Amino acid sequence: MRRGGEAAAVIAIVAFFAGPLLALLVQSFRHGPTAEVLSFFAAPRTTAMLWNTAVMVAGGTAIALAAGAALGLVVSFADLPGRSLLSALVWLPLILPSYVVALSWAALFEKTACWTGRLAL
Repeated sequence: MRRGGEAAAVIAIVAFFAGPLLALLVQSFRHGPTAEVLSFFAAPRTTAMLWNTAVMVAGGTAIALAAGAALGLVVSFADLPGRSLLSALVWLPLILPSYVVALSWAALFEKTACWTGRLAL
């Protein structure tokens, strides 16, 4: 891909993610006094939430990167008996819709599940 195509792809990705956030920010300034909106963003609770979110994103990214790199090395270079199954399971999070995964976790940790009583959850 040429430089122009790479730049266009980066701009499209940034616009896709930053566009809704910028629209929300603009809407917040339209419907209230500017000082109130800025004081909301400068509030200790808001900055704490933003900091916690940034820490969670960085931690999740680091864990996913380490696990993905290790799994990629194992699947690529090791001769394991279940290698084809493992390489197929790597694609599972991308194939399954997120609501199916969320419902599975909700069912797993439901209060009526037989194993949660043993773990005192």
